[in-house]
Amino acid sequence: MPPKTLQLSLLLGLMGLSVAAGCGLILDSPPPSMSIDAGPDSRPRSDGGFDAADSPDAPLSDSRTPVDSSRPDVGVDPDGCGGPTTLLDDFDDGVRGSLWSPIQTGSASVAETDGQLTARPGTDVSGSGYVSTFAVDMRDAWVAVRVDAVAGVDAGITTRLAALRPTNDYYLAISVTDGELTFLRSHPSEPPDATTLAFDAESHRWWRIRESGDVVHWETSPNGSAWDTHRSEPSPPWINRAHLGIGALATRAGTSPGTARFDELNYDSPFRPRQRFCPIADLVDDLTDGSDLPEWLDYGGTTCNISHGASHVRLISTTGVEADCGFVTTTAYDLRGGNVWTDVPRISNFDANLNYAFVVTDRHGEEQRMAFQNDEYVFRDAAPVSYDSLRYWRIREADGELVFESSGDASAWNELTREALRIDPSAVTVGLRMRTEGAALRDIGISAFGINTS
Repeated sequence: MPPKTLQLSLLLGLMGLSVAAGCGLILDSPPPSMSIDAGPDSRPRSDGGFDAADSPDAPLSDSRTPVDSSRPDVGVDPDGCGGPTTLLDDFDDGVRGSLWSPIQTGSASVAETDGQLTARPGTDVSGSGYVSTFAVDMRDAWVAVRVDAVAGVDAGITTRLAALRPTNDYYLAISVTDGELTFLRSHPSEPPDATTLAFDAESHRWWRIRESGDVVHWETSPNGSAWDTHRSEPSPPWINRAHLGIGALATRAGTSPGTARFDELNYDSPFRPRQRFCPIADLVDDLTDGSDLPEWLDYGGTTCNISHGASHVRLISTTGVEADCGFVTTTAYDLRGGNVWTDVPRISNFDANLNYAFVVTDRHGEEQRMAFQNDEYVFRDAAPVSYDSLRYWRIREADGELVFESSGDASAWNELTREALRIDPSAVTVGLRMRTEGAALRDIGISAFGINTS
């Protein structure tokens, strides 16, 4: 799941609100662990492995029953990876998969009921829906969903499909409000602009946001096969790292908010098989452009300041209290049989109350990490190892274990320790985090930093 700060940004995009409008919103779903220690949203498994039925290679549930018996077998795409069909859901199993994060505000509710996703705004200003746990690559791809009912008798009730950037006010959306079908694009430096037409429940039953050749198209269909294009615009620069969201919201109080009903997400025609997440080797970044790119999300709120320059990162606790901050990939990668390494040639200070960690985290919030504290590498299940200025750290998956290694040249690797897998390696984010355990102001500087760079 995304951290709470990301959940708020995604919620605002899904609801079409500004940062100021979202300041009073409360996220009912618990935030996942983004700290160095596993938190309440982690899911330790007694067998040390992961639930195969919840992996990208398996159906969303082993008890799923297709609505249409003529539907092609889900299968796995042998060529593509990381696209919208990492999310392929008919909502028949009645259980939210871990690739979705539920979002609810006020008295709104969201559930999988009778083979559909139902999102019901409350009678107050509120909203609910699903947002993808990880970003997907929308380039030359699309997201499509069947909308069996839009919410709302009251004025100001909106039903929405959106592709979102995990920063406030970036989104592309198709929505219905007060009988109008809207094709919307929002950018923080510009007022939202929209194309509208009268909504017809039959001819506009399917909604699709499609990207092709650096152009985004907003489309509808009566049957999920023949599509009408209503708007086309140049693709935003974050289209390769977009979160997907569906839901409904009430922008004013009322008495009859109604219920939006979604089904058959990405089961449009022509059918596209499920995709895995891309291999971890695809994550290559020297961070020379800073982390404001779509790949990374900074987090830490007011407790830390994260600065980026030419090939360096600096994390500073700003309040003089305990802090937990860092940055993490917005999408997941497949670590199976692979490895991820980081280049850390100089750490500017060591402190017994400061912990810096290189972390891989799965979709359930379970994490495994290598870290230093007080001039030592620190592991969960092994004794500390002296830190002796080895500039490369590597986490490698091999035969159901994670191997933690260091190197002076990114060629010859020294094994520090290994642990049994506690994460699902088929979908992990990569993060770098600082945690301070005392009240003193502390900072850590890391120069010439990179991920999988040479």
